[in-house]
Amino acid sequence: MHSDTWLNLDKVYILMLNLKILEMSSKSTALDWKLYSWLVRGKQRVAIIKVMDRPKMPSRISREAKQLNAKINLNSTSDTLRQFVKKGIAVCLNPDQKVGRLYELTAKGKKLREEIMKE
Repeated sequence: MHSDTWLNLDKVYILMLNLKILEMSSKSTALDWKLYSWLVRGKQRVAIIKVMDRPKMPSRISREAKQLNAKINLNSTSDTLRQFVKKGIAVCLNPDQKVGRLYELTAKGKKLREEIMKE
């Protein structure tokens, strides 16, 4: 084969590798639709994630979410936050404290919130 042909094949191979890397990175940043489905099936979960725009304590989250869903109380908010942490949607910033815990959405949680806020 001619040397120019080998150079072109090398370019094609590099291009294919770059495309594969892009495909893999887009999968890691893709929305978890199974988790999204679980989230939107609960009206209280939706109300809670909507108000989690920055780190907040459960009492404040509960108070703000109650404006969106009257059935929300502090106990249900705390239960939902524990579920969010377990599923990787939120994180407790100060888990060693018994009172005044702060919860914040993870990157995954922020993506889910963005999608919900479009509705």
